[in-house]
Amino acid sequence: MARGGSLPGERRGGRQKGSLNKRTVAKEAFKASRLDVTGVSPLDIILGAARAAWADAHGDDGVIDMRKARIAADIAKDAAPYLHSRLMPASQPGGDDDMAKARRIKGMLDEIEATIDQPGTE
Repeated sequence: MARGGSLPGERRGGRQKGSLNKRTVAKEAFKASRLDVTGVSPLDIILGAARAAWADAHGDDGVIDMRKARIAADIAKDAAPYLHSRLMPASQPGGDDDMAKARRIKGMLDEIEATIDQPGTE
């Protein structure tokens, strides 16, 4: 009579799934030691500089210093690719849209039909 044993799909003993080995643990510890401990990313620095320049551009009398505002805009322009994705154009410049492609394909089919209908061609 059979006793014990593991059921289908049951694991007994051995390494647990997803556990890290010594090398992976050491590699992650090394990466963590090399990271900036302050938690400030380069993007945070760029955004902080842009905000400071923008705040500096606003005077006490409510007038905006355009030279300082341009500096803030230039700094913000550097951060924009990290925050906002670019929109793709609806159709590529010089490319065809769907209707133009359909007209071109219809024209090619008409040429093929005209060639087939001509006498003397096989």
